[in-house]
Amino acid sequence: MRFKATVRSGREEAQEYLEIDGYQDGIEDLLGFRPFPGTLNLEVDKDIYRELKEGSVQRLESFEAEGEQYPGGFLYPISVEGEEAAVLEPDVTDHPPEVLEVVAEDKLRDKIKAQDGDTVVCKTRKLV
Repeated sequence: MRFKATVRSGREEAQEYLEIDGYQDGIEDLLGFRPFPGTLNLEVDKDIYRELKEGSVQRLESFEAEGEQYPGGFLYPISVEGEEAAVLEPDVTDHPPEVLEVVAEDKLRDKIKAQDGDTVVCKTRKLV
């Protein structure tokens, strides 16, 4: 499925979580890359979100580190402007469904030269 999304600024909270080894290792095991510590936020139509959830999905399990429990989530493999990525849907989030948090190996915003308000083309993908 191909879809368009609008680049939006986030709250810059994902960085601290994505620096934790449990998330780095879990995402690498499932997707084959260690994620850049941060996400690209994309806004989509609610119908796109529903369709995305019907596609390929990987479960990122919760884990414990240094006596603290960290929630898991779901990973939906996509590409953004041709770059491999995945939508990260944490079990605990306060984002509305139409805001997708996207992880990738590199800082996507820089790699695809995107600014807030830009429209990007995304495509769901299957893991091999």
